Amino acid sequence: EPEEDEALAALDQGDYATAEAAYKKLLARKPNDNFAKLGLSQVQLLIRTEGLDGQKIMEDAIKNPDDITVQLQCADIEVMSGYLEPGFERLLRLVQILDGDEQKLVKDRLLELFALVDPADPRVIKARTQLANALF
Repeated sequence: EPEEDEALAALDQGDYATAEAAYKKLLARKPNDNFAKLGLSQVQLLIRTEGLDGQKIMEDAIKNPDDITVQLQCADIEVMSGYLEPGFERLLRLVQILDGDEQKLVKDRLLELFALVDPADPRVIKARTQLANALF
């Protein structure tokens, strides 16, 4: 797809905003394109973590367990680094103690992170079950 080519070229240049826009264009044209959905999720994770000091974020997350912004950033870094379970568990804990808009924010981020992983992965299946139990 031309939009995917555009996105990949932009990624090669480190231009995440252009890559994000290209994936969004492709999804506007083909809303069910799974590769575009995955590409968009990956680019958005790159945008959210660009320039973050992972070590500092993890230290801040330990010191401030109820700081939603820091916990979201830490979960992003953990998932990006391949530490899926700690990232999922971090956000699941927040879903259990929050409500309203804050809970929705965390739940939505968790769903975005799930989208980055094979849905058949046992860690995702377990976390999805825990999310459902926390919400209902």
